[in-house]
Order: sequence, then structure tokens, then C-alpha cells
Amino acid sequence: MSNLTEKTTIYLTPRTKKFILHKAVTEGRSASDIINDTLEDMLEDLDDIKEIQKRRKEPSVSFENALKELKKLPKQISLRLTEAIYKLSEDPRKKAMFDQWSGVRAGGSELENIE
Repeated sequence: MSNLTEKTTIYLTPRTKKFILHKAVTEGRSASDIINDTLEDMLEDLDDIKEIQKRRKEPSVSFENALKELKKLPKQISLRLTEAIYKLSEDPRKKAMFDQWSGVRAGGSELENIE
């Protein structure tokens, strides 16, 4: 937590207060840290929601088309970008498609056999 904090009073329901205090003790942190971190996460989520709303009207790109576009890039760059996509994909079919397209298999945290 930042040293630049201000004291304030908030009113919590007994259930919320009990939850925060329990979490603080369990994690070895202060209730103030728990509340600040939670509020900061919520503010970040609101920023993400605003960005999603702003981009809602943008055309979507299928996984397959994204791979086709990445294939047009130089091999080193496209492999690094597709590695990020690969890590985000939970769909084994998409991972297999990536493996077939790239000619490599993903292993650990990096792609192996990068030329």
C-alpha cells in the first residue's frame, strides 16, 4: 500500500466487516490493505469495462483469420504474437491449429524450435 494515504471513515455491514477482518488475519495484511486493493481492482475493472464498451462496435476477428494475418508478418514477430494467443486459448482445436500453422509445439513458457 502506498505511503500517501488519508484516513477516512466507511460504514460496513457487520457481515462485510467480519469478512474483511477474517481475510486480513488469514492473509497477514491489514483491513485497510484489503479494502484499498479491492477498490483499486474495481477501478481497474471499470476502466476495462469502459474500453470494452468503446470497442463494442469494432468488427471481431475470428481466431483463424487472426492467424492468417499474423502469418503475413515476419516469422519471429508472428511467432511471439501467436504464442500470446496460444497461451490465452483454452480450446485444444485452436492450439492444434496453431501448432500446425507454426510448425512448432509450445512447451513450458516459450515456443521451442523458433528459427
